[in-house]
Amino acid sequence: MKPLLIAVVGGSASGKTTLARELARALEPNANLLSQDSFYLDAAHLSPARRERLNFDHPRRIDWPLLSSVLDQALQGRAVSIPRYSFEAHARETATDHLSPKRFLIAEGLWLLTRRDIRSRCAFGIYIVCPSSVRLRRRLARDTTERGRTQSQVLQQWRDHIEPGFYRFVAPQLFLAHEVLRFPVAASKIADLARRIQTLAEPQP
Repeated sequence: MKPLLIAVVGGSASGKTTLARELARALEPNANLLSQDSFYLDAAHLSPARRERLNFDHPRRIDWPLLSSVLDQALQGRAVSIPRYSFEAHARETATDHLSPKRFLIAEGLWLLTRRDIRSRCAFGIYIVCPSSVRLRRRLARDTTERGRTQSQVLQQWRDHIEPGFYRFVAPQLFLAHEVLRFPVAASKIADLARRIQTLAEPQP
């Protein structure tokens, strides 16, 4: 049987990456992970100052044709190469990651369900609800420790790009998902989701 695509979406720092990982762990050894963040367009041709001014919270920053092509191949049961993206440099790295075919492909990202072509491929879509104050706190902690940003840079990006982009592009996906969860997601809920997703792979009478 061909792999099934499970999409996990939500606002920045809403816990979607953590949920995707825990769901993949619950479905081991039959699940792969894929992040929409790997498909940010390469900005290496721009000056460092220009890169810093880009709006990374707008869907136009994603290489959708490449993501669509990778999904097509993966959902046909083929091994695929996934680009690596450096958030420190705002550029693609030369190395890529290898993804071998498995029964479930769990993809997480900000806007996966906004794209009709991707949404139509999804066997199951999950949206995570998380308060703005919690997302900001988590975003500050992540970007200042993992991505080389200062607190003032994060706060300005939050005000100018992240929250406006959330209400325009991310939040409407709540109505497109099969399941809506609230952060933090309990372990029992993840186990229940894994069981429901496994039934999708069972032969239908």
